[in-house]
Amino acid sequence: MQNKKGFTLVEVLLVILLVGILLTSALTSYFDSAKTFNFLEAYKSVMQPIRAARSYSLANRDGGEVEKYGVRITEKCVAFLELKVGDDPFTLESALNSAKCKDDVPDFVNSDLSADFTDSDYIVGSPFSDEEELPIYMFYDTLSGDLTAYHNVTVDEKTSVSKKSSEGKDIWLSVSNTKDDDLEQFIVILTVSGLAEEATSLPEIEEFQGGGLTFPGGGLRLPGGSLIPGNGVRLPDGSLIPPANNGGGVLFPPGRTP
Repeated sequence: MQNKKGFTLVEVLLVILLVGILLTSALTSYFDSAKTFNFLEAYKSVMQPIRAARSYSLANRDGGEVEKYGVRITEKCVAFLELKVGDDPFTLESALNSAKCKDDVPDFVNSDLSADFTDSDYIVGSPFSDEEELPIYMFYDTLSGDLTAYHNVTVDEKTSVSKKSSEGKDIWLSVSNTKDDDLEQFIVILTVSGLAEEATSLPEIEEFQGGGLTFPGGGLRLPGGSLIPGNGVRLPDGSLIPPANNGGGVLFPPGRTP
């Protein structure tokens, strides 16, 4: 009579446990990858209309009919604008249009090139909200590509972010997932060139002893005539710009970039 060998109950349970652990790990990795992939797609969809506005303006794609290309940036929408003579983009801030993105929009909004997050967990923000409040409008002049930008726009008023590219400052945007704090990346629009570049982190501003500021990574662009409080500004090469006005801050003339 032959002895029949098989698996004990403990061995079967151990195999089931190991398979369960491996399956859980694989599914977690899959869902994390899918979530990251979807976020990157949303991030790129914000970048696309901004880059397209600049590219279209330089290429003069319509042969001259469109005066300016641009974007309107809100928390849930990046609308691509094709502005002809007489078009007023700021009518998008009216009660009738403010919540719209792609559907039932004015003719100067190109829905095909707009990004709409109305039914998603993604939002666009302004990390320096004290400097640039949404909505932000950016316009590129046809052929020249000169960038003019406004923030904190209403139907009746707006605040200039940059009068022209050479006089402006860089504009920062954030793209994030409201349900996952780890999913956040940034976009910086370089107003000198009008280019939109990817950024994984914000520029750092660190305090040093005495209450002043350290400007790493090439410095911080300052608006003309602004006053930075503290006892001086430490530049990347280690040199110290002494304070002005008996310690009342460091005063930079217009256009000075430390």
